[in-house]
Amino acid sequence: MDRLAALHWPAAEQFPVNHAGARVRAVVWSDLVSSASPLIVAGFSSIAELVELIAAWDRQPDAAQARVLLGTEPFASERSSFASAQVTFTEDVRRYWLEEEGVSLRLSAKVLQVIRALGEDRVSVRFVDGSTRLHAKIYVGSDAATVGSSNFTGAGLGSQIEANARFDRRAEASRYHGLVEMAENFWDVGQHWDDQFRDLLHALLRFVPWQEALARACSDLLDGAWAERYLTSSAAGSRLWPSQVSGIAQALWIVENVGSVLVADATGSGKTRMGAHLVRAVRDRMWSTGRVRGDLTVLVCPPSVEDTWYREAVSCGVSINTVSHGLLSRHSEEGPRAQELAVKDAQILAVDEGHNFLSPGANRTRQVRESLAEHVLLFTATPINRGSADLLQLVGLLGADNFEDETLDVLERLERRGGQGLEMTSQQQELLRREIQRFTVRRTKPMLNAMVEDDHEAYRHPVTGRVCRYPRHEPVTYPTGETREDEAVAARIREATAGLAGVALLGRQIAVPHGLAHEYTDERWLESRLAAARGLASHHVLTAMRSSRAALIEHVAGTEEAVRLCSIDSAFKPKPTGNMLSTIAELARQGPPELLLDCEVPPWLTDPSAWRDACEHELECYRAILDAAQHLSTAREQAKADLLAKLSRKHPRVIAFDHHLITLAAIQQLIDHHGTPVIVATGANKKNRKEVERVFAPASDATGIALCSDAMNEGLNLQGASAMVHFDVPTTLRVAEQRVGRVDRMDSPHDAIDVCWPRDGAAFATRANELLAARAQESNSLLGANLKVPNLAEGQDDIVDIEQHIDMLEAAREEAWDGIRDALDPVRRLVEGPDSLVARPIYEEHRTTRHRVLARVSPVRSAEPWAFFAVTGVGHGAPRWILLEGAGARAIIGLEDIVGPLREKLREDPPSLPYDEVCDEWLNRYLTEATRVERLLLPRRMLRALDQMGQAIDDWASKAARRGEYEISERWRKVRA
Repeated sequence: MDRLAALHWPAAEQFPVNHAGARVRAVVWSDLVSSASPLIVAGFSSIAELVELIAAWDRQPDAAQARVLLGTEPFASERSSFASAQVTFTEDVRRYWLEEEGVSLRLSAKVLQVIRALGEDRVSVRFVDGSTRLHAKIYVGSDAATVGSSNFTGAGLGSQIEANARFDRRAEASRYHGLVEMAENFWDVGQHWDDQFRDLLHALLRFVPWQEALARACSDLLDGAWAERYLTSSAAGSRLWPSQVSGIAQALWIVENVGSVLVADATGSGKTRMGAHLVRAVRDRMWSTGRVRGDLTVLVCPPSVEDTWYREAVSCGVSINTVSHGLLSRHSEEGPRAQELAVKDAQILAVDEGHNFLSPGANRTRQVRESLAEHVLLFTATPINRGSADLLQLVGLLGADNFEDETLDVLERLERRGGQGLEMTSQQQELLRREIQRFTVRRTKPMLNAMVEDDHEAYRHPVTGRVCRYPRHEPVTYPTGETREDEAVAARIREATAGLAGVALLGRQIAVPHGLAHEYTDERWLESRLAAARGLASHHVLTAMRSSRAALIEHVAGTEEAVRLCSIDSAFKPKPTGNMLSTIAELARQGPPELLLDCEVPPWLTDPSAWRDACEHELECYRAILDAAQHLSTAREQAKADLLAKLSRKHPRVIAFDHHLITLAAIQQLIDHHGTPVIVATGANKKNRKEVERVFAPASDATGIALCSDAMNEGLNLQGASAMVHFDVPTTLRVAEQRVGRVDRMDSPHDAIDVCWPRDGAAFATRANELLAARAQESNSLLGANLKVPNLAEGQDDIVDIEQHIDMLEAAREEAWDGIRDALDPVRRLVEGPDSLVARPIYEEHRTTRHRVLARVSPVRSAEPWAFFAVTGVGHGAPRWILLEGAGARAIIGLEDIVGPLREKLREDPPSLPYDEVCDEWLNRYLTEATRVERLLLPRRMLRALDQMGQAIDDWASKAARRGEYEISERWRKVRA
């Protein structure tokens, strides 16, 4: 354009063109706006500019009637159609404006103005039908007419190289009238299109109540209609459940807005099939935006599910290179393997069972963390398993570049400790949890079942015809059969535990963790540690006693002594465990722990002699417990064995869980199984594990009883079982969920499963303070050692009512047990639950509407100015949300940060207002600011890349200037601008 401007040109009034010194708009616009009855012949891509023109023309005092004749565009549909010309043309126009282009919200007032002019018959619109298309561009005003190549678009009027001729009514009357006659002839053969134009304008911009606008904004995110084009239209695609489709859409939204995604839906929700389609959708999205650099997609998964992933990938037409967990775990003597290089160079990296990659020192964890993948897709139902360190490892797996600077500062400070004192403050935990939530797709079982209730047919199994949903839980309790003598012995054991100090649980060093130094004084920390040791020592004894006589003896005297006294086959576990007697005796020899505290401490923690006396007292308590344990009968174990035998006569396949392996071995030999195979399955016994998988497969017709340790809680699909037994009471939701998760799956062949809970006798029953201790212990291990575990000797000795406990755990299934919620949970709560802003009927009405509306605008009364925008992404991308507040237009981004203030603004149901000049002024002001800050909506990784690119460009421009290459330097500066 600059080079063209330097050349000689005829007068713009005769030949309107675009170059640096002239614009077609300057000439043509003035001719039309100043005319009483202009006639415009242009393509339908001109509609946005025509709205601007008509609004400007309508403000003129002598405006009479404007006529618009729309022609087709070269990119319009050329497919054969049996519909009328009017229907075909209308569909082409609506597709272009509603699905591809759109108009700016800045035109809101002008769209209303054009709609009013249409209603007053001061604007008339036609189109030319037939197989021969109208492609002419003619602009007739009262005093001049222009014809040429310029379409009435921003490009045609201002930025493209165009050639046009303009005829003045007085100076070139013959040519002017000839062109007018040509335009009138085209107008005469045109068909009326006023109603369709009005409908289009209403679809481009509709003023609605705020509840409708918010319902549509939420639905766009939660239901993900925008993502449907990225799901395969093959037969496999039609087999996706709606829950999987919405899950893919939500995951795609997270990938676009954050960079990577953690899919942590409940076990049994169909994550593998959903995962294969998600990989395909992410890849297709990258192709559609031109960001593919190698099209290398790699899946890292356990060998046991590799074939399942391959089949699902083939069914949805995506090529995935699979790499085994085990292969990445082993070092290669000959340099990097091809599979390791594939993981490193993948553009999309999917990782199944992602919780197996949370060990920082493991080779496979390092391989995944060092991948250069643009998008990482993690799949696991249990993102946090062992402790607060898991939060840190998740940050590494998801890509540190995708996190906020504040989070990275916390991460850096924690990792600087090199694994020492990884305890995090509650604020640090909450920060990491909130950050990880931004990456997470997580729907609980009740949520998924609620989605099934919305559309049974969509979840019907193609083979069995059953509606796929999680089976109902039918909780029942069973008596544990202890004798009166057992009750008396248990009371003696409880009494003995009151004397335990928990010396084995103190550790060899007592010091306030660095991360908690500002929360705890030395004195308070010591008090907390001593109370925790007492409480947990008692808790471990009572938990073992509740499990079995053998488990209690093992805990006190070790596996070998328990095997001898209880006549159990020693092959049930590879290594002996337990033996508090031996542990405490060794501690007595080692001496007291190291104290890094500046406060008064009990003498037995510093004086070796007093320490030995304390250890001897501890030993006396454990010897008393061991002596009492030997007087317990096996009545409780026999009652559990009898229950399994009874259940096996009603249910072909029964599964039972206990935390202690030795209890499973003790009960196995007591079962009167009547020929039904009894299998003890533990994490170490691969043969039995495979046999359990075979017998308890969904389509199995075999019979069996499986006795499983908690190590079997994960990675197994055992939905062939229709009954499950807890030998011990799961005190936390995590343990209960992981156990029942083996049989509780959406494609279960059973409508209901019996879940049996032990009703312990009074002396064995769980107390309220024990329940508190168990939960505090799990919170300790999962979320950092900064919680005080209570002293079980102090109060809260009420027996836990088992029915109330079951009800509490069932109700808690609505929430994620580790505190990490779904990224879209704040949005979901706007339309679901007791605190929703939009009533369910209103949400259902507008989420399912088929009316295509490009923009919904809802002015509401407010004491302070604000604007909320939910904007569809470019090129059918993911929707973005942004909230602007106050006269300064302070921008808020991030769903959770937006939803809170939005709730406050809409909580009192503000009344709607008409769209007036004040609304239009504020809307335009906020749109200007939104345009300025929209860069902040990019993922953090891209923002950092842009910042680095800007620094590099500045450097190149400066170096070019220093070399005297001023033209090159200026080019770089223009790129930077």
